[in-house]
Amino acid sequence: MIRNVFKGRVSKEVLSFLYILIDKDRMFHYHRIVKEYLKLMDEYRGEAYGKIYSAVPLSPEQLVKFEAEAGKASPGKGQTQK
Repeated sequence: MIRNVFKGRVSKEVLSFLYILIDKDRMFHYHRIVKEYLKLMDEYRGEAYGKIYSAVPLSPEQLVKFEAEAGKASPGKGQTQK
């Protein structure tokens, strides 16, 4: 069934990984595995996420300035914030 659903939609490696999760009865970990993978990819690319709380709406210029300043302060390879 898994093959019919995913064949041609995901890589051979991802399909094999899904088979392993199913064979080892670990599909309940799938969400956490994907979340951790995305976290590692963000770290590798030097991306960071955050929220700004402000009493008044910020202008686009203020947001650009904040992103530039946050990029200088954050450790890592890149300067990209999301």
